[in-house]
Amino acid sequence: MQQIPIWYLDSMQHEGNFITNKALELKVDSVGRLKRFSGETVVFLLPDYLKDALEKIQRELFAVAGEMLSCNALSKGSLHMTLHDLWNESDAGKHSFPPYTHDDICKVIEGIRRDYPQKIMMRAIAAMNMVNSSVVMGLLPATDADAWALADMYGRLDALYPLNYGLTPHITLSYYKPGEYSEEVWRGLQRVFTMKGWSFPLYTKDLVFQRFSDMESYETIY
Repeated sequence: MQQIPIWYLDSMQHEGNFITNKALELKVDSVGRLKRFSGETVVFLLPDYLKDALEKIQRELFAVAGEMLSCNALSKGSLHMTLHDLWNESDAGKHSFPPYTHDDICKVIEGIRRDYPQKIMMRAIAAMNMVNSSVVMGLLPATDADAWALADMYGRLDALYPLNYGLTPHITLSYYKPGEYSEEVWRGLQRVFTMKGWSFPLYTKDLVFQRFSDMESYETIY
């Protein structure tokens, strides 16, 4: 079983004002509304009972620190676990259009479904701060076998569209509203950043290729 990274449990700074990530401004405007931001991704869809549990945590987050979060929690229907990011409009300087075909991505997904027909078990560890851009539920594979399977899936997609970062399994719950927040405000989040003990399955039949137009609007391509 994988060891829990310390920053999963200690993701927020310890003192001082909290300043959101500059890159967040691509996705959320100054009053907290989601901006148009388009791209493509490969994600696992989630079981309804898990989304119901996450929705309760979203409500807690907005109750204790709503002023520093985007106008609304991400809708329950949009919650997912990203396996691999693909092209998005911020990559246009490097690639003016995706350097892969949709058929390429579909073939990789078909191969994953063929080679991993069984479920992968995951553990929900804790709600946490993600690079000062969002609040997420941090996840870990439940066993070493699950971890190797997930790493292989990620690697197959990374061969088509290499990223400069590895996989940190998570489910985004809400983005911050861009700005600077006092310690008095952001400390409310720490009441929700507590250990969780859930285990849940991800099924490769629920692995999909999607296009998005903002951080809440997803359309399944395959």
